[in-house]
Amino acid sequence: MDVFQLIGDFLHLIAVLMLLLKIMANKNVIGLSYKTQEIYLVVFLTRYSDMVLENHWGSLYFNLMRFLFIGITVYTIYLMKFKRPYKLSYD
Repeated sequence: MDVFQLIGDFLHLIAVLMLLLKIMANKNVIGLSYKTQEIYLVVFLTRYSDMVLENHWGSLYFNLMRFLFIGITVYTIYLMKFKRPYKLSYD
């Protein structure tokens, strides 16, 4: 495992967790882009499609990170579009 990939993954994880904490603490999604979150989801799904298409499951670490990134992005989209009071602040 490459140390730079490990550092990058953890920095990315910290960033998306900080985003979720900001959303929950402020009870709004002002300043966030729904379209950007959708694009992130498409990028993660296409980047990690090899796991399903080629039946390549790799290591537990990589799979956990893949599911975390996809799951957190889906949850952010859910908050922005469907969950009250967050959806009320989305314009």
